[in-house]
Amino acid sequence: MVATGRRDAIACSTAARGGAILQILIFEQGTFERELMPEAFLSLIVTMLPAFRNVEQRLDRETGRRFNVFDNLFPMDERATSQILEFLLDPTEAHGQNDVFLREFIRQFIPEWQRTFKFPKAHKGSTRELIDVVISDGTHWLGIENKIFGAPEQERQAGRYLDALHDDAPHREDYRLVYLSPSGNGTSEYSLPSKDRDRHGANLVCAAWVQTPVDDAPEDDARVTTPPASILEWLGECRKICSAENVAWLVRQFSSHVESVVAGRKEADMVDTAIIGLALKDENHLEAALRVGENFIEIRRSVVTAFLGCILVHLEEWVQKHGEDWEVRVKWRVGNWIERPMDKYLPLLLRKRSWPAMVGVGIQAEWTGPSEVFIGVSGPTQATWNTEPSAAKNAQFYDEFNLARLSCRSPPLGSEGRCCAGVAPRSS
Repeated sequence: MVATGRRDAIACSTAARGGAILQILIFEQGTFERELMPEAFLSLIVTMLPAFRNVEQRLDRETGRRFNVFDNLFPMDERATSQILEFLLDPTEAHGQNDVFLREFIRQFIPEWQRTFKFPKAHKGSTRELIDVVISDGTHWLGIENKIFGAPEQERQAGRYLDALHDDAPHREDYRLVYLSPSGNGTSEYSLPSKDRDRHGANLVCAAWVQTPVDDAPEDDARVTTPPASILEWLGECRKICSAENVAWLVRQFSSHVESVVAGRKEADMVDTAIIGLALKDENHLEAALRVGENFIEIRRSVVTAFLGCILVHLEEWVQKHGEDWEVRVKWRVGNWIERPMDKYLPLLLRKRSWPAMVGVGIQAEWTGPSEVFIGVSGPTQATWNTEPSAAKNAQFYDEFNLARLSCRSPPLGSEGRCCAGVAPRSS
């Protein structure tokens, strides 16, 4: 494409939440008297990024649009999300909305209870099994098993939970277990064997945190109830019926968190949106963007390798200043993290030569990618490192020398040191 003296202006308008502020940014591309080759696409992005970031920073300052209390402040695991569900469903809790959230939950997930459930008597309950959430009115027993992050099932887990709810329900049929998985997949044979399924099937409700498209929905089991609703939809209705602004804000924040961690949907990023727009502007930009995408893994690999190489240089300089007692371990039996930057469990380890295996100050990735990178002091205990079947895996993954040396020494970290699943110890 040839630009012939025209001035191209790209305007990006962003309205702050609440409708009070309108930020308008005009970019002047200037006059191009030469053919725009694909590589000019990257130059254009580099030129425009600072301006877009300035607008984003101003918008963040005015609206806090990317802040989420659950994403940014608190570690959210299965237990934490269960506590939030329990808080909202318990009419006696401090949200002050009485039973409106519980009524909506029953309407969406167990509609046959709407006329019989005694909402004024509803309260948190418990059974002999550690079910994530239990709500009861004294007659009906509702249990929720939360698998938002796809935690492994235990043997007869759903079967045992249904047994416990059944035994506490005075009328023996007024019990339900809502099995919450990310997209509504049901329990496995391991968690709910056929005998339990035949006995309790009608009392098991398989529900989703986020609704699954019809084409991806699991096959129906005639013995199991699968409502069309999802927790995300329930939270949306809870926001509408909530009378307290601060509680509605909490529900909205939790909804956004669920969308982010389960469905992978996040608030649109202005810079990303701008880059997509530039990529789609013409065929040369599109070609350049596709080439970048095709080489993303290699680009990432090169960046990580360079970064780890810098760390290694600084560590080796530190060792030279502090004497021969110190060493930096980077080469292991299965590889070198700098040479294989996408791998996990290949630490860069600063340590004294006399210390037991894997004890030191290290940086390592817990997941491939690399992802979940930890920096800190750690070391396995002697028992943890040498206990079968971990010992064989450790020897195979690292080296016999370290393993043998550890077996004849007392670890300096005490019983709190540990090794994760027979591989490199998790840094803290």
